[in-house]
Amino acid sequence: MTDLFYKEYPQYTTTMARFARIAIRYPAAKVFSIGRSWLGREIYAIGVGNLQSATCIVGGTHATEYYGVLGCFRFCEEVLESLESGTFPYDTPMGKAIGERGLLFIPCLNPDGLELWVGGVDTAGPLRTFVFAHCGGDLSHWQANARGVDLNHNFDAGFDIARRQVEQTGIYLPGPTKYGGPFPFSEPETRALADFCRLYAPRQVVALHSQGEEIYYQYGPRTPKQSALVAQMLASVGGYRVAQPGGTASHAGFKDWFIQETGRPGYTLEVGLGENPLPLDGFEGAYQKLGPMLAVLSIA
Repeated sequence: MTDLFYKEYPQYTTTMARFARIAIRYPAAKVFSIGRSWLGREIYAIGVGNLQSATCIVGGTHATEYYGVLGCFRFCEEVLESLESGTFPYDTPMGKAIGERGLLFIPCLNPDGLELWVGGVDTAGPLRTFVFAHCGGDLSHWQANARGVDLNHNFDAGFDIARRQVEQTGIYLPGPTKYGGPFPFSEPETRALADFCRLYAPRQVVALHSQGEEIYYQYGPRTPKQSALVAQMLASVGGYRVAQPGGTASHAGFKDWFIQETGRPGYTLEVGLGENPLPLDGFEGAYQKLGPMLAVLSIA
């Protein structure tokens, strides 16, 4: 699958067109909104199979980490194509697994942030002056949403610990990265994802980030015992390293909250190697490692 969509930076217009294409092209796909961003952009999900016992894959939490957006769409379309052809990728018996357990894809949790990074401050609309004041006109490393809140620091899992750690680095106010907001779930994007997880109760979640080719699976005493084995399986399939995030990345993330809230497995995959934002021409190589890992997770 090498069409133009996977060779360009994703934008809100192109991702919306892709959702529409998937909804029309694949009868097995259920495309629906889970909420809206601060600036009113829709946050869409794609469901395949049994949605009440699914693996939920989330991309685009950080604006510059677009490999997760493209990877989420790419794997979703591979699954949908395979359901029609009966030939499943990566030598996995996904057909039966999807019928029993299903997959939920949220390719871009942070559409406002992605637009800011790709399109500049004018895409912030009424928040243009606010964003400009907090980025100085440089959005090349903008990770946050339109309010300058880093969504992966806004979940209710060690939030106060994370805030203290971030403040020790000199960050107290909204900006490009790491500021976690005034309180947990202060942002519509994180509230939408939490409500979605409570409604659909996924059996496990996968957060796609960049970069480092690492796998994180632990958070506190409710980490399921089987998660360590699954993480090692993923590492053997994709060539990644099982690791534990440290410092300001060790609390308040989506995976952290899901494990603490439910006691079910949560994984973060740090896709690709290099410095964010990763180059477009590196996506295909990164996906060759990511695709098989997502296939394993879909049947795990």
